[in-house]
Amino acid sequence: MTAINVQSELGMLTMEMLKPDDGSVSDLRPCIIFYFGGGFVKRNLKHFKRQAEYFRNLGVICILADYHLANEGDGLAVCFADAQAVLHEVAEKAEQLGIDRHKIVVCGGSAGGTLACWCSLNSSIPCAQVLFNPVLFFGEQNIKKISPKEIMVQINGEAAGLNKVETYKQAWGEEFKLYPQHFSAYHKLDDAVIPPTLILQGSNDPIAYLGVILFHQKALESGNDCHLVLYQGEEHGFFNYDKNDNKFCYEDTSKQMEAFLRERNLI
Repeated sequence: MTAINVQSELGMLTMEMLKPDDGSVSDLRPCIIFYFGGGFVKRNLKHFKRQAEYFRNLGVICILADYHLANEGDGLAVCFADAQAVLHEVAEKAEQLGIDRHKIVVCGGSAGGTLACWCSLNSSIPCAQVLFNPVLFFGEQNIKKISPKEIMVQINGEAAGLNKVETYKQAWGEEFKLYPQHFSAYHKLDDAVIPPTLILQGSNDPIAYLGVILFHQKALESGNDCHLVLYQGEEHGFFNYDKNDNKFCYEDTSKQMEAFLRERNLI
């Protein structure tokens, strides 16, 4: 295993880097940084291991990013700061890692998707982002543009998924309790531009669905290149390899991501 170390405010982060078997360090490759999900309170460095192996076999350097959890520091701020620290370290050391500085993609699922998007909103480094059921909205919302059917998906799913989120929120810190919009990609989009974006989302996901719809609409209205692929009837985490015996969602989301990156000459 090749490891990469990143110093953060709370200590050293060590993460796995998967490199293609062919080529040498002189061959600068595209890079995907994967941020794991888990409500900002659970660590799973292997969350995107299968996707990383998939893209490593296509000639991409893949990094399984780590970050300190909200309950290891002072709430969400530490997660967001660490995510950006990883991105900046990779960009700074790109050449010695064999990475093309202009072909760094950020990717994440759920909370990890939140972090990936936040990195894109606050830095010009990412050339593209791929988000798997990301949580992109915190705070009060205007849902006038959302159809009644879409609102009902959110309402009917509350008992199934949002109770878990409420439990996680206890560790997200005082700043989140007072100013949740400070961590909201939807609100940040008012004065920011995002790189080409692919969002992969289940339609029966009470945690992320409504925020994704709102974000996608706003991104398009702002002139951003933002693509949304909806998986009908799928729930939160639908893309995970071990979600169920049917591997269709894992396989299809991997292919969707590959096609998106190929269209932009990132593979």
